[in-house]
Amino acid sequence: MLGMQLQLFNDLPLPPRPSCFDKKVTNVVVDRIFPEIMDWMREFKYSPSHSEIDSIKEELFLVIQHNNDSYEIVKNLEDKGWDADRRLLDVLDSVPHYRHEAHKKIVHQDWVLKHGVVPKFSVGDMVSFAFKGKQETGEITRVHPEEAQYTIYCTQHGHVRQGSGTHGHIIDFERCEFSKENA
Repeated sequence: MLGMQLQLFNDLPLPPRPSCFDKKVTNVVVDRIFPEIMDWMREFKYSPSHSEIDSIKEELFLVIQHNNDSYEIVKNLEDKGWDADRRLLDVLDSVPHYRHEAHKKIVHQDWVLKHGVVPKFSVGDMVSFAFKGKQETGEITRVHPEEAQYTIYCTQHGHVRQGSGTHGHIIDFERCEFSKENA
């Protein structure tokens, strides 16, 4: 399946999975964090006008779009003239969490449901997948239909089946191929 174009049920090519850095995801992140930014601004007795609000949202979008690191985001805002402090850094620490939530929801609604995406392998199947530039093989221990992903257990990576520790890699279904180890 790797390198091949995935087909939908109606023989149309499957569009690419939305990225966590897609504009739609970033817009959700900005909308989610904006009330906290406004609270932070009010602490300094600053109340932006309606036209300034759009400008502030645009600046946030530009610095958040390709970045999850709150420190880097704050540095970029300071470069744009913001007078950042620890409180703003604390607010921006939520960006990765908000991005993760938004991405999961958009993948589910705008890709899985819209295109009828269904993972084709089952728990217990052995699959191969690219991981850190290397082809790996592992056992599917969980299917995540909402995001069309699998949890894949790999003994060679020190995964554990129960208790504390990493139980597997979360891998997008389209990155997996049926492994010859199933035969």
